[in-house]
Amino acid sequence: MGAGNGIYAVGPGTAVLRFPKASGGGAAGNPVVTLRSYAMRELFRIDSTAVFWKTHVITDAKTTTTPDACGDIAKGQLEGNNLRWMTSAAGYRTDGTLDCDGSLCGSFGAPPAGTSELHIPPHPVQLGAFRFAPDMKTFTMPSTLVAKTDSPKQTAYIAISGREARRTCARVTRCP
Repeated sequence: MGAGNGIYAVGPGTAVLRFPKASGGGAAGNPVVTLRSYAMRELFRIDSTAVFWKTHVITDAKTTTTPDACGDIAKGQLEGNNLRWMTSAAGYRTDGTLDCDGSLCGSFGAPPAGTSELHIPPHPVQLGAFRFAPDMKTFTMPSTLVAKTDSPKQTAYIAISGREARRTCARVTRCP
């Protein structure tokens, strides 16, 4: 019935991006950037009231991704301060628990009463563009569809904002 619709803060999370040392490598000389890892903690509570019924659902999960044989999750092209993803993020999955307490548990798309497992299997997700600040140390990503499930019935979007935590030079090995 949409009683759990809303915007819920999640995190903290981490994303590791690999920028090439020298520019070039992509179309029109734009550098190709790779997403090397992604993990997001998702702990939030939904309090839903409909007529005389009250229900509380606590989601405690972690979303991760699975890199390919070369260690990449997604590849994008840096165009100025915008990182546009050329490939989907591979192996985007969510695992955790849902804890439902109240009269609507098990109805209208709510999970069953008590604690139940939450597993959204690996699937590709087309991330929105990362828009970096002029100093390239912070970024935002607009709301992007990441999952649509039938049990529990949900459609999930995520918007991300992040900041550089550290920068290191990494040795790159050739990948077939």
